[in-house]
This record gives sequence, C-alpha cells and structure tokens, in this order.
Amino acid sequence: NASVQGDIDSGSRVTMQRGGHVQGDVTAQSRVTVGRGATVDGAVDAPGMPDAFHVIDLPAPLPVNPDSANDRLVAANGPVSLSPGAYGDLVVEDGATLQLSAGDYAFDLINIGDDVLLQFDLAGGPINLLAARDIFIGDDLDVTLIGGNATDIFAQTLGAWESDRGSEWFGTIYAPFGDVVLKQGTHLAGAAVSGRSMSSVGQSVRSGT
Repeated sequence: NASVQGDIDSGSRVTMQRGGHVQGDVTAQSRVTVGRGATVDGAVDAPGMPDAFHVIDLPAPLPVNPDSANDRLVAANGPVSLSPGAYGDLVVEDGATLQLSAGDYAFDLINIGDDVLLQFDLAGGPINLLAARDIFIGDDLDVTLIGGNATDIFAQTLGAWESDRGSEWFGTIYAPFGDVVLKQGTHLAGAAVSGRSMSSVGQSVRSGT
C-alpha cells in the first residue's frame, strides 16, 4: 500500500489506488481519484472546489547542455566511476554498479536497468543529475549515499520519470514538463514534483530526509 507522509500537489491529476494513504492534503489542477480502500487524512481539492485550489508556480528548470557524441554504457563487469560533466545517453545494464561524485551531470537520457547499485559520493558536495529527455529506472535499484543525505541530490528531467518495482531513490525528483510514475514497492526519501501528473502504486514516500 502507498503511504505518503505529507501533502500531494499536482498541476494535472492525482490517482490513488489499492489502499493508498495520504497523511495530509491532496490538491490537483485537473482531478483527484481516490480508489477502493484509499484514504486522505486532510482536504481533497480539485476543480469542483476552485476556491480551495491554489495554483502552483513551478520554478524554471535548470539549463541542460548534454554532449550527444559522448554516450556512456555501464556494463555489469565491475564498478564504474563517472566524473561530473556533459554526456549523451547513459545506459546502465542489469546488475551494474555506477559511482557518481559531487558536481553536475548532464545527459540526453538516463536508462538504468534492473538490480543496479547506484552510489552517490557526496563527501565533496551535492550532486545534480540533469536529463534533456526521460529518466527510466528498472526494478530493484539500490542506492547508497556516502558523506551526505537526500537533500544533497537533485534529479531533473525535461521529459518523464519512471521508477519500476522495488526501486529506491534519495533526493528531489523534478519533472516540470512530464509525468512522474513510481511503481509498486518504490521507496522515495525526499520529494517528487511533476508539472503534469504523478502516479504511484504501493509506493513509500518519506519527506524531510
């Protein structure tokens, strides 16, 4: 069952399924659908109650300047350390280990396979992951943090974000123009912001980490 400790705000719609529980308010510019067994402790604000709805002004996205000639493939044959910089497509194969360090990363798109270990070395400062297109994360992503916490990680996509079953993420997910989809068993320690719609099934969100 999905459990959110805080509020949900959407510039489009919110759909709650399979016994989801929100310990706060739910606000959507389009509509809010509360499925069988789902509960909201606070207020549900949708177009039916326009006086109660507040418009959310999203900040302008950070500029993304990838290098399309610099694609990177991370194979499952040992840890790979990637330095901050501009890249094309980032493809991480099933079972691979990718290590990232403090700084800014720009990609065309990010595609992470199943059973991947992603290590964030935050000892030198925060990490920004910026994608000009979609970010896709496969099943059972394992994330470890070194020398920092979730507030030091910012992931922005100008497309959509999708996390498959059993994956985890730490930090802020920002998709100002696309959907955010967090599938069953996803664990997010941080925040997710979508300029279109957000959906989750069996997802756990912990804010203020």
